[in-house]
Amino acid sequence: MGLKSKISALQNKYETLEDRHLDERTTESWFIEPFLVALGYDVSEPKLVKPQYIVDHNAPNKNKVDYAIFKDGKAIIFVEGKKLDEKLESNTYHSQLKGYFNLESNVNIGILTNGNEYRFYADLEDKNQLDKNPFLQFCLKEVIDNNQILDLLSKFSHNNHDYETIRELAKKRNEEKKVFSYLEKQFSRPPEDFVKTISFKIFRSRKSYYLDLVRGVLSKIDVKFHNTPSNETEDVYDPNSVRTDQTNEPEIIEKSNELFYIKSRNSDAKGIWDGSSFTIMKDSIISKDATPSYTEKAKRDRIIQEKTTNRQNRVILTSNINFSTPSGAAGFCLGRASNGWKEWKNKDRKTLDEIFRK
Repeated sequence: MGLKSKISALQNKYETLEDRHLDERTTESWFIEPFLVALGYDVSEPKLVKPQYIVDHNAPNKNKVDYAIFKDGKAIIFVEGKKLDEKLESNTYHSQLKGYFNLESNVNIGILTNGNEYRFYADLEDKNQLDKNPFLQFCLKEVIDNNQILDLLSKFSHNNHDYETIRELAKKRNEEKKVFSYLEKQFSRPPEDFVKTISFKIFRSRKSYYLDLVRGVLSKIDVKFHNTPSNETEDVYDPNSVRTDQTNEPEIIEKSNELFYIKSRNSDAKGIWDGSSFTIMKDSIISKDATPSYTEKAKRDRIIQEKTTNRQNRVILTSNINFSTPSGAAGFCLGRASNGWKEWKNKDRKTLDEIFRK
């Protein structure tokens, strides 16, 4: 069984148990240890994995990290686990991992996890000092749909672990994030010198007329610098595309003649693909929460506020909503980056991909 299949099995287990409020030890046994095994680390072999590893023998409480992974007799990865779906945003958890990491000079990767979400840290800013931000962050479901994450994870496996390669990949990802963040700020709140540069590049002029023109255009651009698992741009919800006139619904159904569904523990949605846009139907149930790595969370929250109602703690659409891609629609329903071509399935369990692409 390959890495993808093993992660998929863990995801299936998570969907069954996510509401069980598992304690930390059970989470370690049922999720974290199988994840390490998927990467090729035999948790029963003390030469590879040591649970409750004492980092500082001189500390009064004998500081222990949950797991230390070894290579050639030296600890190279620390793993700190929390209860299933415990929120990892707490500075306390990062500080705890940092305290362990900074005491062991050979350790080059720190992992913070709740069994579903994984955050990988390195020491790119200062040697032997855990970075503030992770260079890799994902939930189990995202691994299944994202070959890039799968490829990255394979670099951490027992057989392939090469710190220099990992460090270069981590450095590149951090640098890409900085570029994306800079460009997003430039477009969302364009500084004057940026506006002047564009004006001069296009019109060879910095007159106020052209500056105002450039500002106006920039304000209409909604720039997203990210890739979805299906390598298609995940669309932004357009308020003008919401179908609030229910007389349109029979026409839509007649045009497409087939409904597609997404069902998970927290969502039960149906929709229609007409060849150019995907319509999520009124009364669909969508996931209340979104994963930390979901990049459209702010826009999703706005739609939830404007176009849903809450019944028995379920978020339900009050009107049809159009998305330009199946992946955008799937991501909205599930609250995570998704490959809509594989997530949306008809009553016979055939995916959009199987019907329209093969």
